[in-house]
Amino acid sequence: MINIAIDAMGGDFGEKPIVEGVIQALSIKPFNAILVGQSEILKPLIPQHLEQYIRYEEANEIFSMEESATEDLKRKETTIYKAIELVKEGKAKPDVPAGHSGAPRTV
Repeated sequence: MINIAIDAMGGDFGEKPIVEGVIQALSIKPFNAILVGQSEILKPLIPQHLEQYIRYEEANEIFSMEESATEDLKRKETTIYKAIELVKEGKAKPDVPAGHSGAPRTV
C-alpha cells in the first residue's frame, strides 16, 4: 500500500477539513496516510475503524500563508517541511500540501 505524506495542519481553515478529506479518501481506497502535525490534535479526529491506516509525524510549527516561501528552508520543524522530507527520504511517495504553495517547491 502506498504511503502518502499529508501536511495536516497547514491549510487556511485548520486541520479539520484536511482530516475530513483524508477520511473521505480512505473510504474510497485504503492507503497509508502519514499525517504531519500535532498528533494530540489530530488523533481525536480519526474514526477508530481507520486508525490502522494512519501514522503521525510530529511537527509543531505551521508555515503561514503570509511568510516568504524561502523562509521554509530555515524552519525545519514546519509541517510542510517535514512532509516533503518524508518524500525525499523515500518514506512516502507523494506529499499533499494544504497551505503555502511556494513552500513545497523550495524544500
